[in-house]
Amino acid sequence: MGLYITNLDQAGGLNKNMLRIKAGNVKIVAEDCQFDYDSQSAFRLDDDGISLILKKCIVSNIGQTVNPDNGRAIDDRGNNIDSLVVENCTFYNITSRVLRDGGGYIKYAKFNHNTMVNIGQMMLSVGEVVDFTFTNNQVVNGLFLGNSVNAEVPHSVIELALLTNDDLA
Repeated sequence: MGLYITNLDQAGGLNKNMLRIKAGNVKIVAEDCQFDYDSQSAFRLDDDGISLILKKCIVSNIGQTVNPDNGRAIDDRGNNIDSLVVENCTFYNITSRVLRDGGGYIKYAKFNHNTMVNIGQMMLSVGEVVDFTFTNNQVVNGLFLGNSVNAEVPHSVIELALLTNDDLA
């Protein structure tokens, strides 16, 4: 609670993966915190069953415009996530997206009363999700990089995927 964390080093260099959670089946709760400056992800989830709860937090300045694909507030790296709850948070200056889904599924996701400003490519890449709630959020400049005319997959504000029978099992 009440932390300010930055991934800038003493010389002003930008490091990556501010908080990298490598253990599975853990619960992370952050309240009234600011996570500022990272070249890739503020939260990188490297195992299954993680629950991440963010309340009244600010996530800012994630990624670099020279490599916008690597600006993610939360990156699930293709792992199955138990719960993702984001309430009363502010996200700004994120070069790629607030949530990056690399595969896997999310059992429960809730985004409520958040503000998202200057999100580069895709705001939320949720992927496969069993229970998803998105209410009372404000999005300003949610796809500031737009789509390339040659884009294989067009960018979207919220991207969801179909659940498979394996996911539901």
